[in-house]
Amino acid sequence: MIGEEGPVDAAWETQFRRRMRAFELRQLTGDGAFPLSIKARVTSGCFHREHSPEAYALIDEWLNSTQRDVDFAFEEHESGPELLVLAAVASGMASAVASEVIGAIVAILRARREGIERGDSPSEPLELIVGSVDADGVRERRSSVLVTTMRSTRRRSTRL
Repeated sequence: MIGEEGPVDAAWETQFRRRMRAFELRQLTGDGAFPLSIKARVTSGCFHREHSPEAYALIDEWLNSTQRDVDFAFEEHESGPELLVLAAVASGMASAVASEVIGAIVAILRARREGIERGDSPSEPLELIVGSVDADGVRERRSSVLVTTMRSTRRRSTRL
């Protein structure tokens, strides 16, 4: 794997490759289109339905209420949800994909914050990880996203 974090478990890499390939085969791909994984993952602990029921209720509500013009897959993992999307480079679909994906990411981040405010106990920060597979292997890019409640922000600021 090629990424910012160094070597990764070979079993994980094989599973990721299979998940990405299966998603790609279910899509109508055009020239220059390629599958991307965008995962909202906790930095430690968990972020899944069992321990974050309030957040996942909001995510489910969003998934059921939105009329998506672009197909993407929503995958649940113990460490956080993952969106599989088909990225279209330099096409009319590129802006639709970007809009849908941004809407989904915002919905997930908002659900995490509101879920914590409503009583979900896991509250570790999230990081966004964008991954893809190419001829050279698995590629990853990480971006940290701090998702907290106003209460936890205030508590941290009073400790300084």
